[in-house]
Amino acid sequence: MTNDEVSIGSELYREQRTTQAAVYASDTMQFTSRLSALVGVRYTQYRQNVYDPSGAVTWQYSANPVTPTFALMFKTDPYSTVYGSYVESLEQGGAASNLNANYPATFGPLRSKQYEVGFKSDHSKWGANLALFRVDQGYNYTNTANIFVQDGTRRYTGIDASGWLALTSEWRVMGGVMWLDTKAVDIDDPSIEGKRIYGAPRFTVTGRIEYNPAYLRPLTLAFGGKYVSDQAVNASNTQFVPAYATFDLSGRYETKIAGKDVTLRAGINNLFNRRYWTTAWGYYVSPSPTRTAVARATLQF
Repeated sequence: MTNDEVSIGSELYREQRTTQAAVYASDTMQFTSRLSALVGVRYTQYRQNVYDPSGAVTWQYSANPVTPTFALMFKTDPYSTVYGSYVESLEQGGAASNLNANYPATFGPLRSKQYEVGFKSDHSKWGANLALFRVDQGYNYTNTANIFVQDGTRRYTGIDASGWLALTSEWRVMGGVMWLDTKAVDIDDPSIEGKRIYGAPRFTVTGRIEYNPAYLRPLTLAFGGKYVSDQAVNASNTQFVPAYATFDLSGRYETKIAGKDVTLRAGINNLFNRRYWTTAWGYYVSPSPTRTAVARATLQF
C-alpha cells in the first residue's frame, strides 16, 4: 500500500510518500469443544520519504516491525462466547500542517496496543455484546507553543455494549452505548499530561428500530438516532465542541434483476437538519453535514 500526501501551502507539491508492504499469518487452535485460540503475526516493511518543494528528499524513515495478534475464546453455551484478545499494530505518524510553527516536520510510524475482554451471545430472537478494552497509541498533537509534536501515549479505556431484540416477526430494535475514558500519559508538557484526548467523546449512544412487513418481506424500513457527547478540540482541552444528537430514516429493498441479487437502499441522513460541530485533528473544527438524501444499489455477481 502506497500513500502520497500533497502540501496545501503556497506551492502545490508532493510532501511525503509512505509505503507499507505486509505479510500476515494466523491459525486457530481448537483445544476442546469449547476452548480455542487464535494466534497471528504480521511482518511489515514500512518506508516513508518527506520531500521539499524541489522534490528533494529531506527526511527518510524505515522500519520492519513484527506485530502479534492473540485471542483466547471459550464458548459458555452453543450461542455465547467469552473472549480475551491482544493486538499490536502500526499506523502512520503525524505531520505538522502549514499552520504549525515547525511545518513541515514529519514523524515516524506509531505502534498501538489493544487489550480487550468481552462476551458475545447471538440467539434467534436476541443478541448482546459487551466488551471492556484499553488501547495505547503514540500521541501526536499541537502544543501550546503551536508546535506539532509526537510525544507520550494516548490511552483509551472504555466499555462498549450493544444488543438487538426481535419484538415480533415484523419489528426489531437495536442499540448500543460506548463509554470512553481518554487520557494523555507520559507527556513531557505538563499542560497536556492527564488531559482528555482531542476528538474523542466520553459517551456515544445509538438506537435503531426496523420494520419488516409480513406482506412485503423484501422491504425493511428503519429509523435511528445517535447521541455524541462533547469533544475536546485541542490537546490542552481549552476548547470543546458541544454534544449533539442526529436522526436518520432509511429503507432497503431486496430483489432480483436478470437472475442476480440486487439490494436497493435509500435514506435521509440528519433528518431534522441538526447543526453541530465536529473535530478530529487537534485544533480544527468543521460544520456538520446538512440534511442529505442518499441512494445506492448493490449487485451480487
